[in-house]
Amino acid sequence: MKTQILIPAYNASKTISDVIDKMPFSIIDKIIIVNDGSKDNTLEIIKRLSEKYEKIHIVNHEKKKGYGAAQISLYKEGLRLGGDIFILLHADKNHSPEEIPLFLETLKNNDCDMVLGSRVLGIHNSSNPILGLNFLGHVFSGSMPAHKYVGNRVLTKLMNLLLNMQLTTFHCGYKACTRKLIENIPFEKFGQGYIYDTEILVNANKNGFKIIEIPISSHYDKNAGSSVEIVKYTFNILKFILEFKRKNKIEN
Repeated sequence: MKTQILIPAYNASKTISDVIDKMPFSIIDKIIIVNDGSKDNTLEIIKRLSEKYEKIHIVNHEKKKGYGAAQISLYKEGLRLGGDIFILLHADKNHSPEEIPLFLETLKNNDCDMVLGSRVLGIHNSSNPILGLNFLGHVFSGSMPAHKYVGNRVLTKLMNLLLNMQLTTFHCGYKACTRKLIENIPFEKFGQGYIYDTEILVNANKNGFKIIEIPISSHYDKNAGSSVEIVKYTFNILKFILEFKRKNKIEN
């Protein structure tokens, strides 16, 4: 089983090296990085990293296409290169590469095709040795800002209600999935923006794939090169969910 780490990168020159250096290389077959038209020197840094680590494979978008479009390129290339397990990891240090073994262990030891990282479970699971902080510690230490936590919870509850699902979050990009799942959802037809993560989850659920959530840590780095426009993102999410529900006649 070939494990690939998929990294969408945009203006990640200040963080991408730290992410790569912390990879558990012994259990990874390939790291595919898409440079999505970065305006800084992200591409140059990735090229230098590829000289240091032979497992790195680079895909370059000459112009920025968007977060979703970067994922489409990642999955297409991952399939082409024979990947069996794909783990999506951001380049901005929001998530910890050290937790990759947790995803693989959960995926391999359970009858599922997707393992979704949940910062919400991480916040409330103080027994996790990687996390080691309670809810207030997480929110007010900066690992997850209070307004993001509250917004995440409200939107997630609404989406669960509309879609008859029971997830603690729809808004985390850190996930692992199998080749079987990617080959059986229309991943190339999803939107090119930040709702791409939600579209994968909703379509995986629609097609009967089992999704397991695990607690993960989270850190919001001040050097991250991109950010989500919260109001626009929320509007687009709700628009997508209502349209998806209409087309698929989902009952509450």
